[in-house]
Amino acid sequence: MLVLDFNKLKQTVSVLSPRQKNELEKHLLNPESKSEVLKLLEKALSGCPHCQHNDSYKWGSSKGRQRYHCKSCSKTYNALTGSQLSGLHKPERWEQYCQAMVDSKTLRVAAKECDINLTTAFAWRHKFLKLADLLMSKQLEGIVEIDETWFKYSEKGSRHLSAEKPRKRGNDKASQVKAVIGVDRSGHVVDQVVVSFTLSQLKADFLPKLADDLVLCTDGHINYEYLAKQEKINHVVLNQSLGERVKDKVFHIQTVNSYHMRLKQWLRRFHGVATKNLHKYIGWFRWFELNKQVEISPAGFMKDMLYIAFQQTSRT
Repeated sequence: MLVLDFNKLKQTVSVLSPRQKNELEKHLLNPESKSEVLKLLEKALSGCPHCQHNDSYKWGSSKGRQRYHCKSCSKTYNALTGSQLSGLHKPERWEQYCQAMVDSKTLRVAAKECDINLTTAFAWRHKFLKLADLLMSKQLEGIVEIDETWFKYSEKGSRHLSAEKPRKRGNDKASQVKAVIGVDRSGHVVDQVVVSFTLSQLKADFLPKLADDLVLCTDGHINYEYLAKQEKINHVVLNQSLGERVKDKVFHIQTVNSYHMRLKQWLRRFHGVATKNLHKYIGWFRWFELNKQVEISPAGFMKDMLYIAFQQTSRT
């Protein structure tokens, strides 16, 4: 490089933000390094994402990503093919955006910190959270508490509202949806957002995840009573309207009610969530709850949301 061009480059560096200078320093120290996201997804590769065949060989590289050629279907692919990140731009910002999600930042704050458009921040958030349901606990065991909590129906962000008239502020008769949440004393969590809380819906969502010889603790809702009776589940009913909080010093639903409270407190920072996206945000909060005993980091978030979840989709 000519001296004149190098001097111009130094002048350009002087106006960079501290974050941009940090990124530049990392690139200069290790220009060939790959992002943690790409490393995780390359590790998750177990075969061709097009035909699931395992026989492939290297086929050059593109934008610093190793490509492969499948001997079975003759298609090429890389670590991002078939993942939620396929087609997304600015990979150098993904890790910083994961940090914003670990910090539970709102969209506008995350967009400003990562120097991306608000629309991009929204798209990335829902790409990362799309696989959150796959990280739900596999089974509830021991003493299991199940209870539901209400959320007002919302069409936040929609350009075509279904309601003919806007809901009046403070109107308790507004349409609502339920989040049915089950927890056990070991910290396992299962949740589901339902518009209509029926016995058949309860069976479909929770019965496959209930272990044998458990004790089910609920309020007096008739769906829980029928479920326990039909499936011969040990059932402890707590009638809270009559002041029943604990039975036999161990059976209660205070754990799941405390979970409801923490969930709603955490959601307040987003000033309302569209009902169609509510299950993603509940899954996001569930990730914090399932990992509260370990040090939470962007690398852990990426590993769970992208690597482990991507492995599960690849096996199905």
